[in-house]
Amino acid sequence: MHVVVLAEISKYKAAEADQRKKVAVLPLRLDKADGRFQAFETVFRTDLVNQLTQSAKLALLDRDFSGEQASELNFLKSEGIKKDEMARLGNKLGADFVIVGVVSDASVKTESAYIQSVGRTVTGASTTAAKITYRVIETATGRIELADNWETAGKTMGKIDDAAELAAEEVSRSILEALFPMRVEHISNGVFYLGQGGKSVKAGQQYRVVRLGDDIVDSYTKEIIGREEDDIGQIVVFEVEPKLAKARLAGPAPQTMPADTGDLVVRLVKSDASAQPEVAGATAGKRTDQAKAPATGAKALLDKKQGDW
Repeated sequence: MHVVVLAEISKYKAAEADQRKKVAVLPLRLDKADGRFQAFETVFRTDLVNQLTQSAKLALLDRDFSGEQASELNFLKSEGIKKDEMARLGNKLGADFVIVGVVSDASVKTESAYIQSVGRTVTGASTTAAKITYRVIETATGRIELADNWETAGKTMGKIDDAAELAAEEVSRSILEALFPMRVEHISNGVFYLGQGGKSVKAGQQYRVVRLGDDIVDSYTKEIIGREEDDIGQIVVFEVEPKLAKARLAGPAPQTMPADTGDLVVRLVKSDASAQPEVAGATAGKRTDQAKAPATGAKALLDKKQGDW
């Protein structure tokens, strides 16, 4: 006897973003049970997720609203839901990498002085001191892909939130530079189209354009620790879109303009738009903050080939 079973099976179609490397930003540890530490951590982590998401290079996984996600998944199991919707179950993604860290300082110091002539203490300006260490860890192996720190040394910060926002901006840039150096994707009519946009790039920022050459191999580990670099020139961003930015040369054109964009990457050299040079045919926007260029830790990762990812 033969039995024929007719079945309709719904298949979940993954989004293109699922093909990117998946990252989860986990809550940072606090060195002190203090409200300022907690406030700094919350703002920093939220902004870091936003910055990395807007880069369009990584798929960020939510770890803050798991309760709401579970509620929606339970709703899909209830009666009356279309069969096609059931295909969404069982498709939660695991992280390829996790970002962890420690907040070791988040304090506010207020200047004050006793004025003898009036017999009272006068309170002055407040400054914030903050410091974090962070790591990017490969989930499957526990291998540390990037380790660095950030602190407010040399930066005048009046509020905890201001320090946290600046930290998120500079840490996200450092992570993206280490994992995905910004590339020149296209050149047309003197315009350089850069492969990042959103809040990770700002009008007025100045970049050095370099062409990557041969690999540099560590004699002991035999790992690629960098690549040769040939300077092409400097460019200034004049327009930023959600997923790309447009820039023009910041000075005289190089003797030989690149005929193609293969292996062209850019390095941030100046982010203060107040000192930006004139850009022919474009008006660069002005920045409202004075963020400095980030420290570039773990440089060995800066030139990791896309094929490794």
